[in-house]
Amino acid sequence: MVECIIIILSLACVALAAKLRMVMLEKAQLKKQNWMKEAFLKTLSHELRTPLHSVCGLAEIIAKDDLYLSKSEKRAIANQILYNVELISTQLDEVLLFAGNGNGHKLQEETLSPNQLCLKCVEANRIKEQLNPNIKLTFRRELSDETFIRTDRHLLEYIINQMVVNAFKYTKEGTVTIGCCSQENPQRIIFYVEDTGCGVPKGREEAMFNWFDEPNENYQDTELEMSIVQKIAMKLGGYLSINPTYTNGTRIEMTMVIS
Repeated sequence: MVECIIIILSLACVALAAKLRMVMLEKAQLKKQNWMKEAFLKTLSHELRTPLHSVCGLAEIIAKDDLYLSKSEKRAIANQILYNVELISTQLDEVLLFAGNGNGHKLQEETLSPNQLCLKCVEANRIKEQLNPNIKLTFRRELSDETFIRTDRHLLEYIINQMVVNAFKYTKEGTVTIGCCSQENPQRIIFYVEDTGCGVPKGREEAMFNWFDEPNENYQDTELEMSIVQKIAMKLGGYLSINPTYTNGTRIEMTMVIS
């Protein structure tokens, strides 16, 4: 009889210990999910400030009573405002996706010129060049102007814009260059942003884009930011990487299959 009671108590203790471990694991997982969401939302809210500041700055220019603007200048400002509003809209869609409330930006493929898209990104980021007079923002033409691809323009513009933001963050002087080129494989194209900044620390190259694979609280803002961009690049069938042969700073590339 005593032995039966001991066995029953032992089994109850084992079951209780297992239940306790389960509760602790669930609590740890919930804590991890909470700080992951907090880190993500903090990063996205910071990223939203960049296009918002651009819109505010452009609105202030238009509002000046003593400033004359030609039709072409007004059109250029209007295009930049529209570009930044579209970036904000795309970012908000992705915030809902990562927060678990929505499907994110709905892909809308269209035929576009890679060169023209890169030039548009250059013009849209001219304000960064004005705020950083020691840095020159340029476009490098490597593809024929008659090259066209089909993809979602809004997401691609978002990706390139974030690459530019990252380049300016770590460049004190020199150049930030936007460009696109083809690989030996004719079905692939590379969009890139290279800079003359301090470069990525040795051993941190992989962490730049893979925060979601091994999230930890000791992350650098750039690693989370670029990991978000990596997720979005994957929606377009592409991926981000750092070109190890570029030694003047950092060259981030987005390689994607074209159709």
